Amino acid sequence: MIQNPNDYGQTEQCDDGNTNDNDKCSNSCKIQLKLGDYVWLDANENGLQDTNEVPVPNVPVKLYNGCGVNGTPKTMTTNNDGKYLFEKLQPGQYTVMFDINKKFYLFTKQEQGNNRAIDSNPDPITGITKCITLNDDDLTIDAGVILEQPVSCESLTIDRTSA
Repeated sequence: MIQNPNDYGQTEQCDDGNTNDNDKCSNSCKIQLKLGDYVWLDANENGLQDTNEVPVPNVPVKLYNGCGVNGTPKTMTTNNDGKYLFEKLQPGQYTVMFDINKKFYLFTKQEQGNNRAIDSNPDPITGITKCITLNDDDLTIDAGVILEQPVSCESLTIDRTSA
């Protein structure tokens, strides 16, 4: 039998896997972790969250169990503050995929600097993070995006002589 504190500071007895010791605990006693954080518009394209940069709402975020993007993910969308949070996760390995609209956005530089809390985690091409080993809550999985540059047609020349 294992003793774990619950959300209210009380201690519950939890099932330790021994089927012969008559534990009668609910699933609330199992370790439940959180993974999440923030999607922002990286205005200066430095790959780091700066104080004047704004959140990006309504970005679909997918959480895959294990390393890679196999199977059916848990999904959610960033809120108006650019935040997302997956809760009630078990310790293990996970992969996050940010599904931005590539007509409007691209991903910024990956893992710049040495502060995980303010860098951008996904690969700039795929939008997929490296494999994340979750043993404690991890609220540092961020995605910086930059505006896609529209194609200019100012210098386009049409040759009407060949037809």
